[in-house]
Amino acid sequence: PNVTKMLGGTIFAPGAAVVDHVLSEQLFHLVEEDVLRLIDIFDAGYELPSRANALSSGTFWMPIKRTEEPRCAIEYVISKMYSSGELFQRIGVKGMHFAGVEWWFQDVSDGEQPKTFHTDCDLQTEVDRDGVLTRKRRNPSIGSVLYLSREGGATVAFGQRRNISISSAALCPRLPHELVVVHPRQNRLFMFDGDLFHAVMHPQHPANMRGQRVTLLMNWWVDMPYSPVPIPKSILTTLELERCSQPETFCPFLKGTARSARSYHGCRKLRTRRNFFEDLNDWQAQKLPQTLGKFGHQRAVLLKYSRELSCEMKRDFRGCGPSIEGDTSDWPQWNISKAENPS
Repeated sequence: PNVTKMLGGTIFAPGAAVVDHVLSEQLFHLVEEDVLRLIDIFDAGYELPSRANALSSGTFWMPIKRTEEPRCAIEYVISKMYSSGELFQRIGVKGMHFAGVEWWFQDVSDGEQPKTFHTDCDLQTEVDRDGVLTRKRRNPSIGSVLYLSREGGATVAFGQRRNISISSAALCPRLPHELVVVHPRQNRLFMFDGDLFHAVMHPQHPANMRGQRVTLLMNWWVDMPYSPVPIPKSILTTLELERCSQPETFCPFLKGTARSARSYHGCRKLRTRRNFFEDLNDWQAQKLPQTLGKFGHQRAVLLKYSRELSCEMKRDFRGCGPSIEGDTSDWPQWNISKAENPS
């Protein structure tokens, strides 16, 4: 079989932007306080109500009209991001009309498994007139991560999207040729195309292995998703931001000039002669390959892999089970059985 064809498929370089010191110091601390309050509320046993027939839960919805009158520091940040067109231009977004923002937080301790491979989406079940159960799947237009701590592993966005036009919803291409690695750093914002396959890696450096990895996540939607719920009033009362204490400046710190969605911003660009398949075991284990080790844990890196497959790698693909050509699973689930060398 044509191995290159198996793994191929065309995909434009995904939009991604990394902005450091994106918030003023005052605003960052206000957001941090809000998120820490939320962590305390949920750790005390609070359960967020979920919608019927929703296959995902635990996220809040902020309609875009709320940006005119934010009620807490988190909503204030979202409103300022919305009004800052320069941020969205960094990933090639211009003139897009959003319905609102789905937001939530994550706090992961050093002993917990980092967030595994996934694509952000809204899932809903429906029953048609014939009683057939169907699932609706939609992706946000833009995903964004605001890092509130420096602990934990890197976020990695792979140059792959799901082909939801086919029943298998397979990733395209089957293996990524490029990816963005963004390490946690306080007051760092990572924005990327909302349908990209991504995950969080295990910490690479001892300094990042202890403490909570805390992030505020914001997905931007042009159509309102089904699953998120409005922030309950009982929670909002603990987060309300008095008008007199609202920070006056957003202060995004942007370098360079805006480019198209096929560019990466704020990332060190790195090309390697290696193929992604050569590092497959590391990625499957949610570990950064040694190729990236020398760049430290503060830098954001765009890694471009070679598209060429050696004869040995092609033989490995042909000898793997199950067949990649007929298998609809994603590469994190592949069980590659190396073909034995001919005697």
